[in-house]
Amino acid sequence: RRCRVYAVVAKHADEVEALFGLPLLGWIPHTRKVKGSDEPVALQVQSDPRGGLAEAYRSMRTALQFSTPEGAPKRLVVTSCSKSEGKSTTAISLAINFAQLGQKVLLIDADMRKASVHKTLRLPNERGLSNLLSGDMSPEGLIHQTSIPGLSVMTAGPTPPDPVELLMGPKLMLFLNKAQEMGYAQVIVDGPPLLGLADSIVLGNQIQHIIFVLKAGDTKRSIIKDSLRRLRTAGLAPMGVVLTH
Repeated sequence: RRCRVYAVVAKHADEVEALFGLPLLGWIPHTRKVKGSDEPVALQVQSDPRGGLAEAYRSMRTALQFSTPEGAPKRLVVTSCSKSEGKSTTAISLAINFAQLGQKVLLIDADMRKASVHKTLRLPNERGLSNLLSGDMSPEGLIHQTSIPGLSVMTAGPTPPDPVELLMGPKLMLFLNKAQEMGYAQVIVDGPPLLGLADSIVLGNQIQHIIFVLKAGDTKRSIIKDSLRRLRTAGLAPMGVVLTH
């Protein structure tokens, strides 16, 4: 009887680029909560600007700023193969980093099946993106100002019966265009994981600049290849990889 063995993703930067043919945008160290504090890890980017996590995401921000001739893409969607890879932490940390440049930044939680941004930033989630896309509220009434200068957030809102159907409609693109008119220099979208869901494929077709988050030494290569194949089949290619933990 033959056993099939799936190796996990490499733990080092050069191995990631060699294995998957994608540039490494960020190498994020494993970070724990501060002892005795309930502050989420992502917020250490703001509270401990000289720490290793903040430095790693600043380096990633710099990589994004040199990723195109025009600088960092104005719209980014962050996704991963599956849950618990650091996708939302990366989206939040990047949004904070761009806001620290003095820019007006909008972070959107588009993971309407398993929203988490509101928990990290301690925001209400009774209304959000799902309300906007279903057509019963204006965007201005759904955007929260945070305690972080320059950073605004639209939470996911109540879980809709069919998130993909909402994302496929025209209202998301209309809102993204309106966000630019409202003065947001950067829009960062926390998308759902790729495997088993069409949500991030739909988001990628509208935003196109995709950041792919992988957990070092954990995500199986077969799963990564399946996820990348799904993107390629849809005519999409990630800008690069973020290796977390």
